[in-house]
Amino acid sequence: MGHLMADTRAALGLALGLGLTGTGVAYILYYFIVGRLGAVSASSATYIPPVVALVLGVSIGREPMHRLIWLQ
Repeated sequence: MGHLMADTRAALGLALGLGLTGTGVAYILYYFIVGRLGAVSASSATYIPPVVALVLGVSIGREPMHRLIWLQ
């Protein structure tokens, strides 16, 4: 990480690349989904990634499953 931040072009490329392509495109797509499907459908997409991550972690990552996880 220190080497990346020492190189100005690399740091600027990372900030612009991640900021514009990651966050910028995500916001554009989110507002497109809100306009097309409605706010309820768009906000329900927020609840899907944690469930998928939990299933993948247990099935592929062999992470332990505890009862407390279901309460979170």
